[in-house]
Amino acid sequence: MAIPLRKGNKGPLRLAGELSWPGPAVLTIRDQDIELAGKLRFTERDLQAQSIEAKLRGVSIRLRVDTRRSGKDAAATTHIQVTGRFPTAVLARRFPSQAWKLLESQARLALELTFADANLGKSMLPLDFELTSDLSGLTVTLPNPLGKPAVGTR
Repeated sequence: MAIPLRKGNKGPLRLAGELSWPGPAVLTIRDQDIELAGKLRFTERDLQAQSIEAKLRGVSIRLRVDTRRSGKDAAATTHIQVTGRFPTAVLARRFPSQAWKLLESQARLALELTFADANLGKSMLPLDFELTSDLSGLTVTLPNPLGKPAVGTR
C-alpha cells in the first residue's frame, strides 16, 4: 500500500497497530461462531500474536500467528498454530466415523496452518497444514500394543 500523505513524500506508507479483544469478541466463519480474546499486532508486512484465547465448538483453544520471510525481500508466509484439548465427542460430531468408538476422553491437538501471503484474495486460498497429537489424555481401546490408557502418550 502506498499513499502519499504530503507533497514530496516518495516513501511508502508505514502501518503498525494492534487489534485487541479485552472481552470475548465473536468471529463467524461459515456459520460457526468463534469467541476471541487477546491481541493481534500488525504492520504493512506482517501479523503477530503470541496467544489469542478462543472458543470453538465449546472447546477452549489458543492461537499463535506469525508472518515469516526467509530473507529481506523474500515472499512472506503466515503461520497459524491452533492448540487445545478436544473431546472425542466434539470431533466425532464434526468428522463422523466408526473409528471414534475406539477412542475416549479428549486429545491434545496442535494444528499448524501455513499460507503464502501472495495468495491472499484468491477465491480458494491454498493451505498447507499439519495436525499432530501425542494422544495424551486419550484412551485408545485397541489390543496391545496399539491400545493405551489416557495417562500415556504415543
